[in-house]
Amino acid sequence: MPYLHAQLGNGLPADLTTGYQLRDFLDVAAAGRKLADASQSAVQGPVNICSGQALSVRALAERIADQYGRRDLLNFGARPDNLVDPARVVGIPTPITPNREDAR
Repeated sequence: MPYLHAQLGNGLPADLTTGYQLRDFLDVAAAGRKLADASQSAVQGPVNICSGQALSVRALAERIADQYGRRDLLNFGARPDNLVDPARVVGIPTPITPNREDAR
């Protein structure tokens, strides 16, 4: 994402793979809230902090390009897909119920 913002923000083309890979993207503020909730909950052991939703890299790139009004600068397929990169990486979120004193 920093690459896209840098390129598009400067009006430069962004060379990308096909973008068909599916990933579990989560905004850093949402991740922070989930981490804080997990730290104050009764959950023990590993915790999956994720959205649980699949989004293609292409769709995310298009959303970012829309912020600049510059989808025309996205060059999908200009870079080869990584053949050892999984096609889908999507988490299963751990249910977390905060156990806070102030929740009463």
